Amino acid sequence: MITYIMLAGEPIAVRRIFPLVRTAIESSAIHDGTWTSKISTNGRWAIVAVDFGDELIKSRIHISQRGAFVINGPAFWTSGHNEELPIAALDIIADGDVDDLFREIGGAYNCASVTQKNGLCAFGDFSGVYPVYAMEGRGFVAVSNRSTALGTLFGGEYDLRSLSWLVGHANVFGRSMPSAGVKLIPPGRYMQAKPLGVGDPVVKEFRETIWPTNGEGRENLSSGEWDEITHDLIENIRSASSMINGPIKTALTGGKDSRLVLSLAKAAGVADRIETFTNGPEDSAETTYAAKVAKVAGVFHKPIIQNSNPALIPMSVAWDRFRMHPFRYEHAVCPWDGGTGSFKGVDIELTGFGGELYRGSHAYQFRQVDYMNVKDLAPLWVNYHQKMDMLGILQPEYALFQREWLTDWVRGAETKWGRRALPEMFYVENRLAHWNGPLAQAVPGRIKMMPLLSAKVARKTFELSTKSRVDELIHFEIMRRAAPELTSIPFLGDVWNARIRAENPSLSLPDHAEKKPMIKATTHEWKEVFVKREVSNICAMIKDAAASTQISEIINVASLIKKINEKQGNWLVSEVKAILSVIGIAFTLTGTYSKTRDIL
Repeated sequence: MITYIMLAGEPIAVRRIFPLVRTAIESSAIHDGTWTSKISTNGRWAIVAVDFGDELIKSRIHISQRGAFVINGPAFWTSGHNEELPIAALDIIADGDVDDLFREIGGAYNCASVTQKNGLCAFGDFSGVYPVYAMEGRGFVAVSNRSTALGTLFGGEYDLRSLSWLVGHANVFGRSMPSAGVKLIPPGRYMQAKPLGVGDPVVKEFRETIWPTNGEGRENLSSGEWDEITHDLIENIRSASSMINGPIKTALTGGKDSRLVLSLAKAAGVADRIETFTNGPEDSAETTYAAKVAKVAGVFHKPIIQNSNPALIPMSVAWDRFRMHPFRYEHAVCPWDGGTGSFKGVDIELTGFGGELYRGSHAYQFRQVDYMNVKDLAPLWVNYHQKMDMLGILQPEYALFQREWLTDWVRGAETKWGRRALPEMFYVENRLAHWNGPLAQAVPGRIKMMPLLSAKVARKTFELSTKSRVDELIHFEIMRRAAPELTSIPFLGDVWNARIRAENPSLSLPDHAEKKPMIKATTHEWKEVFVKREVSNICAMIKDAAASTQISEIINVASLIKKINEKQGNWLVSEVKAILSVIGIAFTLTGTYSKTRDIL
């Protein structure tokens, strides 16, 4: 919705950099729009931003004699403020501290402020799905929601070590970004440079973290506690819905997260505005099943039929998407979920995103292994979610770096926090912030309201034991309070767990759940088809990149080309991801990626 850079520091440095900031944003922005540009009278801070003028979510910036505040993303108050968010937010941080402000903003967002009391501050929501970045220059500190905009100010170079993560794990891990000198401000922490023009930037943790410390955790919450967090999420739905004019689009699948959002929408009294939809191929079981759920809920449903034949996607279109990908997603994400071309219009919807964070770990190995009792946890993270460097093409230096970094992260986090929520902590810092975050933030016209994202609810959820979270207590306890009729409809290919069924005999038994059919992963298919059909072109571009860039410092080019040419049989998903990541790195280092401008 908005692209910004805010900077503070020594007046001579701020005045020197200020004329360059708009050019840096223009080099990175995905949309055109209305510009805001302001430098303080004393020269200690400045802000430049471009907003595409969305009338549905407006007033992202407030500047006054007290300082400046900017926010990006579908954020809303969690308390009863009547003023528009940027106005009240500036007052809060001008008079109080960063924790005061963090406590009162909900939804998905990043923000930055500059005040006399707190200096330059920046942070994102606790989940990391709207990441924010920082860099330190000569005499100044700058923050932005586009890492590549900051990278332009820093000189436009790339960090090869950061890029190497794409080959190893399909997205960046850690704080360093592909744009050299740019750092992620991790979720749950904020950056502060204080006092203005003098202080060095520091990254601090918020006082009220969502993460638990040592201990097994509770087996359940009290009825009153469940009532309270249900009420909070219903209020989030109301706040999010008030920012949407007209119908409220809501994705509906056969699973629990989207149904939880639907149940909250009914309790919030906005069911008459809800329009559910389901993506899928023609005659998809999920589409058919979602329609049944919508009918019981009394809301409108529309199937969105998708082409399931990957052979119909022209390879030239695939190449165009891959060229745009490094620019749109800031060179930090494998071209897997994010093959987005140019985007037109504005599309706003409520989503169930966030529910997966509350139910236990995203990565499969932590569901299959009793990690709480594993003697040495580090190896579980080396192959996080997929086998590291599946094709074995990383240069030894970078492969060793990644293993050591992951080992250090696990041991450091375990020492500080204990084990109970380590998988979720890693998921937030290194998967949401570096994969889901760019995917959400870098398509500014596709605005996803995420009412399940609540620091207060997350904090309560993580009081529960690992088993209770994996048992999905939060989904059941909230749903039965918000819309109990939706708890008894069987899920598609899923059921409530044994504990919940035992305590609630009226629920469906496992054999009553509709069997989820094997549906071809069409997203995977067309990318596998691309790799198979484009062998000669892929190899040629990698060789060209090796001749003109430092890509050979990251991967063994000869080994990769040999593997591509000699491959027999089908490609595994992780193998395709590795090849697509190398293609993205090649476009990045050669500078042959395509800029894109969405029309919004």
